[in-house]
Amino acid sequence: MIKSSFGLDSLTQWPDKSNVLVTESTRSLYAITAEVGDYSRRLVEDGTTTLTQMAQANSPTDAFGALGAFNKRTGEEFAQHLSRLSSMFAEAARQQTLAMQSMFSLGRAA
Repeated sequence: MIKSSFGLDSLTQWPDKSNVLVTESTRSLYAITAEVGDYSRRLVEDGTTTLTQMAQANSPTDAFGALGAFNKRTGEEFAQHLSRLSSMFAEAARQQTLAMQSMFSLGRAA
């Protein structure tokens, strides 16, 4: 049996272990992409509703009130979105680290 310098039990296991790494990467990226897409969709819908409210406002004060409410909502949502994304990136990094440790047999006595 061949033992590489990276600690792989056999060089023939490389494709199987690298597939796990790629699969985990893909899952993480799909989840992050879905989150960004959902946030973008909500932001466009909310922006469209706010523009409609501004166009139908009876006075500039009402129009600026709608704009101010939109700015407050989107600011709070953006902070929540960044928090969610940072958690997702941290989890993706953790999964990648575990996959790499498994792939290169790190953390185990040789």
